[in-house]
This record gives sequence, structure tokens and C-alpha cells, in this order.
Amino acid sequence: MKKALILLVISVILVFGCVLPAIASEPSLTVDLRIEGKDQNLFYGKVTTNNSANYNIINILMLADNQSESLSIKGLNYGYITEINGVGIAQTAGGKDNYTVMVNDVRVNFEDLKTYPLKNNDSITVYYADNYGTDMIFPLIDLKKLDQGYIKFSYEKLSEDGKSVTYLPISGAAVTWYCDDVPFSYVTDGQGGIYIEKNAFTSGSHKVSIEQKDENGTPMLLRPAPDFKIDVPVGIGDSFAVYVCAATAVLSLAASVMLGISLKKKKT
Repeated sequence: MKKALILLVISVILVFGCVLPAIASEPSLTVDLRIEGKDQNLFYGKVTTNNSANYNIINILMLADNQSESLSIKGLNYGYITEINGVGIAQTAGGKDNYTVMVNDVRVNFEDLKTYPLKNNDSITVYYADNYGTDMIFPLIDLKKLDQGYIKFSYEKLSEDGKSVTYLPISGAAVTWYCDDVPFSYVTDGQGGIYIEKNAFTSGSHKVSIEQKDENGTPMLLRPAPDFKIDVPVGIGDSFAVYVCAATAVLSLAASVMLGISLKKKKT
């Protein structure tokens, strides 16, 4: 009886010894997902799965839908996207407004959403745009004149033969520059640029967003990620207020030193 019990215990240990390493070695997939809706960002974060059956874009979107209480995506059961948070496709007169999917900046067709090979740390972007997303503008930011408080936005335009690229300014776009969480609003000029006012142009990291819509309210350009920031180096981005703070600190330090010297003299 004791021998049988010992053999049973050994068998159980051997079984778990084989099963646990298999479970521990189960592969996992983690991707970065960003969903840009008609008016704002709807999801921005990582999605992780240990189930290889979920290693496709459709199932990743399903996991994100389940993960976020503020996200609702329809059409995934059919292999595509028909609506996100109440905004459906084909709303404009032309009926070409749609949700486009990119993986690592490469556009993925709807028929490939279930088969596109995803890899660890891939970046998936879903955005709402007109003309099936083919005319979406992806802003480029020129910081050559940042020391003057000037920022320029442009985009690449490929020639019809696909052999050359020109850079065109993004004019008339709404830009928001944040200084200590305070928004400052601007509209890009004919050269695609804006001048940041002095009291908003301080050294440090500044969140920046740019947006432009057509007459139907459909985004014409892809807004930057929610955590996109521009770093202004110390020395070129110090407003009058910052100088006042610095001067106050220096005076305070000087007063402390003088007080220390005075007390030392009294003791001697």
C-alpha cells in the first residue's frame, strides 16, 4: 500500500514537472495599440496575450475592447471595423470615410487583418479618415528654428509616377501647445508654421497636438500620439516668468549666504 502511494506521488510530481515548464514557456505577444477616432484618441497602450490564437489584428482589437471600458468596436466578428464608439463608416456624402489600420506605418488591408503576421513590440495604429485613409496626411515637424519659438509642419507628397517626393506645408491647421498643462492655441500660417508666444515658450517638455478636418468634420491628418512632446533646451526657452523665478532663487540664496556670514561674525 505504501509503495503504491509513493509511486502515485512520484507520478504526480513527474506530470507537474512536465506540465509547468510547458505553461511557463507559453509564448506571449505584446503590441502597442493606438486608436484615433474622429475627434480624439480612443485608446493608447499595450495589449498582451499568451494565446497564439489571438496573434492577429482582429483579436488584438477584441482584447483592447474588453480591456477598456471606454472603448466599443463593432464589426470585428465579421473580420473588419464598422464602428468605433458610435462613429460608423460611410457617413460622408462620398461614403469613403473608413477606419484604416497600419502596422509599423504600413497600411494593412481589411482582408488581411486576420492573417497579417504580428511580432512582439509591433505598433498598430487605427485611424478614422476619408477616402479609405489613402489621402491621410502624416505630419512632419521641423524644429530648425525652435530657438526662435518657430515650429513648422509639413508632409510628404509622392509624385504620380512614385519616383519623387515633395514636401508641402500644412497650412490652416489647429495646433495646441501645452505649457504646464495650460493649452495655447495657434493656426499654422502659409508656410505651415506657428510662433509660440513668450510666456508659453519655456524650457522643458511640451505636449503638442495638431489637427485639421474637412467640411464634413473628418480628420485630414493623423494627430500625434497622446504622449508626443517637444523638448525645449534650457537657455532658448526661458520666458520672463522663468527668469523672475531664477532671479528670486539667486537673491534668496544670496540673502541666506549673507545671513550666514553675519551670524558667523556675531559669534566671533
